[in-house]
Amino acid sequence: MKKRFFSFSFLFVTGIITAFAQTPQINNIIIMIPDGTSIDVLALARWYNNGKPLAIDPYIRGLVKTHCSDTPIGDSAPTGSTYATGHLSRTGFVSTYPDSVMSGYDIIATDSKKAFSPMFTVLEAAKLQGKSTGLVVTCHFPHATPADFSSHSQHRDNYDLLSRQMVYNNIDVVFGGGYSYLKPDKRADKLDLTKVLSENGTSLIRTPKEMIDFNGSKVWGLFAPKALKNDLDRNADKEPSLADMTQKALSILSKNPKGFFMMVEGSKVDWAAHDNDPVGMVTEYLAFDKAVGAAINFAKSDGHTLVIVVPDHGNSGISIGNARSSDKYDKLTLKELMYPLINAKNTAEAIEEFIDSNSTNEQIKDVFFKRYGVNNLASKELDSLRNYFSNKKLVKQGLLKKNNLNIQKLTASIISSRTYIGFTTVGHTGEDVFIAIFDPRNNAPTGLIKNDEVNFYMQKALNNTNLDSLTNLYFVNQNTVFQGFHQKIDSSDVNNKVLIVENNNKTIRIPANKNIVEISGKEQKFPTLMIYNGFSFFVPQSLRTFLEK
Repeated sequence: MKKRFFSFSFLFVTGIITAFAQTPQINNIIIMIPDGTSIDVLALARWYNNGKPLAIDPYIRGLVKTHCSDTPIGDSAPTGSTYATGHLSRTGFVSTYPDSVMSGYDIIATDSKKAFSPMFTVLEAAKLQGKSTGLVVTCHFPHATPADFSSHSQHRDNYDLLSRQMVYNNIDVVFGGGYSYLKPDKRADKLDLTKVLSENGTSLIRTPKEMIDFNGSKVWGLFAPKALKNDLDRNADKEPSLADMTQKALSILSKNPKGFFMMVEGSKVDWAAHDNDPVGMVTEYLAFDKAVGAAINFAKSDGHTLVIVVPDHGNSGISIGNARSSDKYDKLTLKELMYPLINAKNTAEAIEEFIDSNSTNEQIKDVFFKRYGVNNLASKELDSLRNYFSNKKLVKQGLLKKNNLNIQKLTASIISSRTYIGFTTVGHTGEDVFIAIFDPRNNAPTGLIKNDEVNFYMQKALNNTNLDSLTNLYFVNQNTVFQGFHQKIDSSDVNNKVLIVENNNKTIRIPANKNIVEISGKEQKFPTLMIYNGFSFFVPQSLRTFLEK
């Protein structure tokens, strides 16, 4: 009897050990964000693509709530920050703890003592573990979502500040647009961020060919002065596709035996949604879906990579079906539903490449027919287009303060009015969004989850990382770290403030929003940023020891 019990126990324990050994370890995390992508965009993309399934389809697990700390309808800065930090925040806040709007109006309870303080991100945590880090986007690199994972501010539009932090955060691979934000003549602080990249051993490239040929480990590929063109409008010799950038980033980041963290954003689905441009929305999503396919193929081959695909919020209230289809919705053919989307050669964003103030009515009609599949441009539509250029000329002459007409939105409305695609707004929307996951451990969450749970899921995959603990170590208020020491902020250069702390004839100088500290006249680089939020510096707790020695 004892012998049988021993055999059963041995087999049971062996089974547990075998099962544990077969559970893959997650070395790499890829989070992919199609900005502003409502779920109807997926359906539209399938029909536009002749009913073919999307790369994302087999991995859709459920829905995600996308509200902010104070509003049901989210802005990209706080919703992306929630994925990055695990904390909900307010409109305009980039990985920064929210302040309270008003008692009784916040959706979640907030700690007033933490208001405006930076919060550690999952990318920054991965960097501390020795992993490589990457950002791949189609917008300019300091835009809200990429900034959410790599910088900290309560002002999402302060691109000088955000780009400064992102460069000094020493990210290994950045692909997208925005090289103008690196130039000293374009910056209030006059910093030459191209020089900082070079000093960190990072190559700066500008063309798809340079990207293909690159063989190193640290590179920023910025292929436009600001955002990249929409995929349907781009010149492949000048700008790579999102899928190409994703594939190249994977080949570089995967060289690190400790693994990597990468965020990929299909940035301009959201921009097209703000224009109510169905052509832009569907083609930008399909370009993103190709990048998803590249990431999932890599993950399947690698066996240790987690891929999460989730929008940050909805946008535009897009629907397949509108007021024109009310009495014939079940009789419309696929061709009728898709026309003129399938005939469009460009998105609305490209319109000024083809017409200007000198274009004749016939030339404008020809452009709309050949480029957008619209063969019956009305007189009032021509007038609106012409008024845009008239206003633009008056603004240039100083005779008009602002051009209230937006030619991209005008073009999009002309296209949409010929379709059965509906829109409720040119702003964001508050519906739940989809989430798709490839997890080699087969333990992906399902059902309806909150947006902060997406971050918690990544924290757990990242060796049970606790981001709040890291925040408490590396982003500590200066008055806590240097209590009892003499402190002052040198504001002689308002764009390059420096915290100076003295004790026992020892001095440290901490430039704002860099990873550099000058200790007794010697410059030292740290793995984390020294954040200045406009009120206080937030620095590593360990800095106190340099003044106590």
